[in-house]
Amino acid sequence: MLGEPDVEASQVAASRAAAAVTSAPDGSVGGRKDLTADRCTADAKGAWSYTATLTNHQTTAQTYAITVSIVDGKTSTVYGTKALTATVQPKKSTPIKAERFYTKRIEGALCVTRVTRKAA
Repeated sequence: MLGEPDVEASQVAASRAAAAVTSAPDGSVGGRKDLTADRCTADAKGAWSYTATLTNHQTTAQTYAITVSIVDGKTSTVYGTKALTATVQPKKSTPIKAERFYTKRIEGALCVTRVTRKAA
């Protein structure tokens, strides 16, 4: 009808805006594709450890900020977080490790990882 907003067009525009790659105020951008072989596990006593490999696919050195959080799978409550940083030279890889960074047994907990990168 005339005069009614085009809901589909506004939803598409909102979706495109959300999908656009933007940078944070410090110039960092998402770096999740550079993080591989990531593994976050709890041992028999409930202590969480994290390992991964970072590969810099860029042509300049990059500094990565990795945040690993233990969260409640139902409520999204964050129980513990470990912040890691690493600078990786162009076309090189480096292992990332956080051993026993959270040591309480939590039923239904999940491990969530966030990665950003910016030029070193």
